[in-house]
Amino acid sequence: MSGYTLHTHSKSPFFDLEEIQTTLSLLPHTAAEPILHKLSSLNRGLEALGQTLQSATDVSDALALVVLMMDSAYDRKLDAEQVRCLLAPLQEKLGKAVEGMRLVM
Repeated sequence: MSGYTLHTHSKSPFFDLEEIQTTLSLLPHTAAEPILHKLSSLNRGLEALGQTLQSATDVSDALALVVLMMDSAYDRKLDAEQVRCLLAPLQEKLGKAVEGMRLVM
């Protein structure tokens, strides 16, 4: 099983890597190699998806805070430039998270 390592210490919500690796060890090397390669690729994709999901969650939390701030200042006149400066970094981070998810898919 050259070159492909499943990280059995990481927990996947979709499959038990230790159990799969144990089962595959019973197969001939030539049969297990493509399966291990595909599982390793899936595992990397899931890890990347988890990171981008965290970024999207961070943006969601920040937007919730912006809404709270705007609610508390509902009777004040807002400067569009200040609002743009507040929202532009969030939009950029969300865009990167969406692009990361596209790469995984």
